[in-house]
Amino acid sequence: MEIIRSFWMALKAAVSPLTAFLTGTTLVCCGYASLNSTFALQLNLSDTPMFVSGLVLACYYLGSITASLSAYKFINKVGNIRAFGLYLPALGSGPAARFYRQPVFVAVSAFRRRILHRHHQPVSGKLA
Repeated sequence: MEIIRSFWMALKAAVSPLTAFLTGTTLVCCGYASLNSTFALQLNLSDTPMFVSGLVLACYYLGSITASLSAYKFINKVGNIRAFGLYLPALGSGPAARFYRQPVFVAVSAFRRRILHRHHQPVSGKLA
């Protein structure tokens, strides 16, 4: 029992300083997952063929991987504060413009209408 208690205390001491990092990483991953789901839903709502949707999402992932593998050179060259100071306005303006052009609630209501319309179609004029 003492071995388990000492292991638990050592584990707690090692993880305790990392809780903010792990929480932040979890939130970033959740946001990234919801962004990808939103892309897939938008492509589905615009009646994009399945092959084209897969191709678009695969290119998105490829761009994300390429950016993450090449951004460290720029960050090491100019410093992290300056690099992220450049990334925020450069990359944050696109989603902001998209949001103001077509708000999220319009996409969600269109998705709900489409699902409801799909499930409540009359059967050859007869009451179901």
